[in-house]
Amino acid sequence: MKYLLSGLLAGAVLSLLIFQGVSASELHTGFYFSLTDFDNIQAISSEKLTDFYVVSRNEKTHLLSGDGHLAKTIEINDSLAEFSGNGRYYIQYGKVGTSIELLGFNGERYWKLSSREKPLLSRNGKLILLIIGDHSRIRMFDTNGNPAGVKEISGRLCTSVEFSEENDFACFGFADGTYYFLDEKGDVLNKGSLPAGNIVKGMRISSNGKFGVVHYGTDKKDSIRIVHISDDDSDDAELSSLHVMKTALHIDNDGRVSILDNDVFIVFDDDADDIFKVKIPAKRPGQAAITKLGEYYFLAYTKITGESQLYVFSGDGRLFYSKEFAGESYLAAAVRDGSVIVRGSDSLFSYKIHVPGI
Repeated sequence: MKYLLSGLLAGAVLSLLIFQGVSASELHTGFYFSLTDFDNIQAISSEKLTDFYVVSRNEKTHLLSGDGHLAKTIEINDSLAEFSGNGRYYIQYGKVGTSIELLGFNGERYWKLSSREKPLLSRNGKLILLIIGDHSRIRMFDTNGNPAGVKEISGRLCTSVEFSEENDFACFGFADGTYYFLDEKGDVLNKGSLPAGNIVKGMRISSNGKFGVVHYGTDKKDSIRIVHISDDDSDDAELSSLHVMKTALHIDNDGRVSILDNDVFIVFDDDADDIFKVKIPAKRPGQAAITKLGEYYFLAYTKITGESQLYVFSGDGRLFYSKEFAGESYLAAAVRDGSVIVRGSDSLFSYKIHVPGI
């Protein structure tokens, strides 16, 4: 185990557009937009695009390519909408309505279903979850509007629902300590229960569906459980902080888990042994995100002092890049087309990592 007490000397790199790390990899900045710019951007043809980054603002949703070109703007008006991760499908529903409708990003109307439940769509829209108002039941549907897999699962107060970053796996857990991992057809790949008195606080499933992680705890202590889904095996590790709200959590296709544990960024291997820990400024409760591009971890969160912060760490825990965003009240991050897109409260920007020889 390595415990890296980094002072995180950010001042020398804050103004750099290109930062070269110790491995000779380079971080390049990509596009930058103010969110108010979208009303003045001309959309490009979206015929050949299959994967979008979704930006919802006010009553409009903008679909962007990975290199920052606007492909489509969809006006939701007086309704609500939930989009698939790739932006190609969305379900429109009323604020106090009795039905939901699946549409394509070009306006295709697929089906309409009588329901007062909240819809959620997987990355490619192959799996749709409908959550009842009291969060005690989740129903599964496919893209054709037919009941899928096990059809429904019930529990006491659903506390976390997540889809894989790629593909269409899903996971969710309840306050009663039960949790489930599903495939794209809505069938259960793995399920389990936590020790008595623990609730599920957060979950993730890897994009290959082989690994999952459950962040859980009580009002006194938090832990994580890393699940080898097909082997029905798991390993647990305690966290150093108690979390009263969901925190940033990520799992990759090798079962490595990264988590923002208040003032420590931790990466565990698939056996729940820590690979490294990095001391960082404490987080403020609220929006935070971790994503991974190659072997680099992107951590975006709001510090307890109010400024938003972006860190990039290499796979062995070395600080690769750091930047503070004093004007952004929050940051979120996601991978699209080989870039990491970071959204703040007022702006949108991207980064790419170039590794020599690749």
